[in-house]
Amino acid sequence: MAAYDWVTAGVNLKDAEALLASEIDFLETRTWPVRPRQPTLADLVEEASFSSPLFGAWCTLATAEIKMKEFDRAHTTIAKIRGWLDGDFKRFYDQDPLSTFPDYEAKYFTLSAQLAEAEGRNTDALAFYQHVITNPYFRREYGGWVKQTRALWKQLGGTDEGWATFSMVPSLPPGVPAGYPGMPFEPWTAVDYKLPEMNVPDLSSRTWTTKDFEGKTTLVYVWASWCGPCWPHLPGIQKLYDAVKNRRDIQIVTLSVDEDRQKMASFMKEKGYSFPVLVDKAYVDTVIPHVTLGQSWVVDRTASVRLWRVSGSFVGSGQAFIDESIYKLTGR
Repeated sequence: MAAYDWVTAGVNLKDAEALLASEIDFLETRTWPVRPRQPTLADLVEEASFSSPLFGAWCTLATAEIKMKEFDRAHTTIAKIRGWLDGDFKRFYDQDPLSTFPDYEAKYFTLSAQLAEAEGRNTDALAFYQHVITNPYFRREYGGWVKQTRALWKQLGGTDEGWATFSMVPSLPPGVPAGYPGMPFEPWTAVDYKLPEMNVPDLSSRTWTTKDFEGKTTLVYVWASWCGPCWPHLPGIQKLYDAVKNRRDIQIVTLSVDEDRQKMASFMKEKGYSFPVLVDKAYVDTVIPHVTLGQSWVVDRTASVRLWRVSGSFVGSGQAFIDESIYKLTGR
């Protein structure tokens, strides 16, 4: 983080480069976790996230190298970013451009554009920038790259008429939610984990089994009544539940690690929430030991977890969170 702040401010670049090189060396030389014969969901998530810290470190390093005019090194670092996007990122993450393009795929193209511009290859830079600004998944509110691209277009003698064609953005595909200003959707980790058999009671004393997950797609939110960081998520969970509770193809369920059912029941009543709460800490510990609360799972029609994510990005987003959740649940 210190290196990122320095590079962003354009100061202490050599020191930042040294910090990043040390961090990257550590990350690249670690031993990959060994998958147990019967992995938990936690094991699969750990494996998927093992190489992900390299992405941010490489991006910051490439920016520093461009600013210091170390162009050969920048080419090498950007090639590593491309290799990770085509390798571990495709292997372990859901490739929906709704969440992967803005802050992952687009980062490769913007760094490539910056390097090309710094080397005086302005036509190449325009091609890389165009790939970003005309992608319908690019967050328009970021704005900066559009301005940068247009300034370069003008510098090369481009006309306003030509710019209108060059920068034309197609519409999002039908059914894809537009999102909300200032915040991209976080990518989902792709997993394949069959839920263990369950006999978990909810607050209404109904006992849930894995049969209740078959034949429909389910969003599971893992939380606890005492989890303060979870509280801002709950109004969105309630609105999503209200939006889909009468549907037969998708459903919303929450899974609590509370050990006092009465306190959980009192919390739900006080807050006016009605979404289903399955209460069983022991079951959660079986699925994902050392659980991080506030995580979501997309469980398919065979009761297998297919997507996993920890994200607070939907806080305050209202309809955007509902739209994205339904979009993922319906498999569009």
